[in-house]
Amino acid sequence: MIANPTGRYAAGLRANDVCHWAPKVPTRLYAARGDRDVVFANAEQCRRQILARGGTAEIIDLGDVDHVGSAITSLPLVRTWFTGLSHH
Repeated sequence: MIANPTGRYAAGLRANDVCHWAPKVPTRLYAARGDRDVVFANAEQCRRQILARGGTAEIIDLGDVDHVGSAITSLPLVRTWFTGLSHH
């Protein structure tokens, strides 16, 4: 089921897929190798999809932290990055 989703599960995954576009602005994907809820490969696949559509995206590796730890680690980084972008 996880490897080859079907039915409502597959429909839910498609509805939540945010990687089928080409962003026109700088894009960062934050991912943690220690996250067991959303695996790092998900960010890698998302980046490949964005690049294939002509967009740009970089992955920020948050290291060996879990899912909650990745949020706690990434939020200050996102704020700092957004603040820096707004000054250009």
